[in-house]
Amino acid sequence: MMKLTKIALAISALAFSGGVLAHGYISEPASRDQMCRDAKTPNLNCGQAQYEPQSVGEGPDGFPAAGPKNGELVSGSGGTNWMGTALNAQSSDRWVKHKVEAGPMDITWTFTAPHPIADFKYYITKADWNPNQALTRDAFELTPFCVIPGGPAASTGKTTHSCNLPERNGYQIIYGAWDVSDTAATFYKVIDVEYDEVASVWKRTIGSILPSRALETGDSVKARIFDANGEREDLSITLNIDSDAAGEPNAWSMALANKINDTFKDIRAGVKNKDGDVVPVAGSNTIYAQSESQITRVELQVNAQADNRPGLELTNIASSYNITEGLTPVEFGIQTRGAMVINAKAYNAKQENIGFGSVNVEDAAQNMTVNLWNAETGDITMVVTGAMKDGKTFQKEFTTKLVSNDAGGDFDFIYPAGIGQYKEGTKVQLPATGEVFACKPFPYSGWCNINSHHYVPGTGSNWQDAWTKVGGGHQH
Repeated sequence: MMKLTKIALAISALAFSGGVLAHGYISEPASRDQMCRDAKTPNLNCGQAQYEPQSVGEGPDGFPAAGPKNGELVSGSGGTNWMGTALNAQSSDRWVKHKVEAGPMDITWTFTAPHPIADFKYYITKADWNPNQALTRDAFELTPFCVIPGGPAASTGKTTHSCNLPERNGYQIIYGAWDVSDTAATFYKVIDVEYDEVASVWKRTIGSILPSRALETGDSVKARIFDANGEREDLSITLNIDSDAAGEPNAWSMALANKINDTFKDIRAGVKNKDGDVVPVAGSNTIYAQSESQITRVELQVNAQADNRPGLELTNIASSYNITEGLTPVEFGIQTRGAMVINAKAYNAKQENIGFGSVNVEDAAQNMTVNLWNAETGDITMVVTGAMKDGKTFQKEFTTKLVSNDAGGDFDFIYPAGIGQYKEGTKVQLPATGEVFACKPFPYSGWCNINSHHYVPGTGSNWQDAWTKVGGGHQH
């Protein structure tokens, strides 16, 4: 099921593909889009990809002779291009990287909608590519280093490919292409990797500095140091923010990296250059340790004041809304810092305005309802703007579904919405197939609330421990 909060960069530029938007992504080692929602090693400022990596990268067949435009190799240049535009940014320190070595390498795809397979191809950047230029064909060896033939079977669940990764040094990009045989589309995925250079003494990754938010004067960031016996408070260091400029995300990240490097001899924060040296950057910095270092882990603790700067946030967005007779209400939460006039407009997949609402809010959290006058099943995008008296404006967007119970029978939730609230008899609809499942009685009902692929109704390896199929079903 799609995560239902889409950030459209410009509603007038939306272009939807003709098919279902949920398809697949590389889960191991995670592709750039999937890393945007990976809590362990997150990429930041990813736009819509944070919510829907499975929909990013759809584009025309035929790379490298055809396929996505240069500069759009990650977003795909297809109907879902707008979802991945933030991922086209390219520099040596922009994205979190996986450690790899030349030789055998497994690449695993996770699929969220079935499609027949033509083949999978994997390309890699040239040894002398420039990571600080827009990603184009010139950056890649245009003969794939690994080709996995397809077949008549549709893609479902997961599949793992065994490839042989070529020799390289430093930061490289693997470009994966999954050619769907029943359409003119291919899904393109980027994996950011870093080879473990023999020449570098900085082998172990023990932490990272991710500039996730702006800080203000009086805030601080503490680097907590751990060895095999636990936290070493005597080794911790603190960066105090003494100006708004110093609190800019990239600024404090680089300042903290420099402070770590000035304090310790056996750990370094930054990005490896071609010589294997670790150099601080204005952005995300990885923390490395020498092999003999006793330090095992570094964690960051941000001590920040409440953010009082003007802003707009959306909350309580439902995964779907039922179509009703007459006007269909779409209710969601808004939260403002400052006084604003909030306007919300709903658009369908044809980019037609089908609903509008307005409300005045000042430093408050409340619900807002937008009534739709032309509601039909499918995705809608809600564009919410906030205007202040001084001219400042804010914009947030999300996409959700309009559903009708007529197609799939009666159900309480579209899975996995509401997980944690399921009990005996709760009915959920699987969006990919329209099938409806009921949660089994106690003691089996507890399995219904486990958010794991093993218990996804109808498809998980252990789904029958928790669920009983009760009806529904349609084809993509």
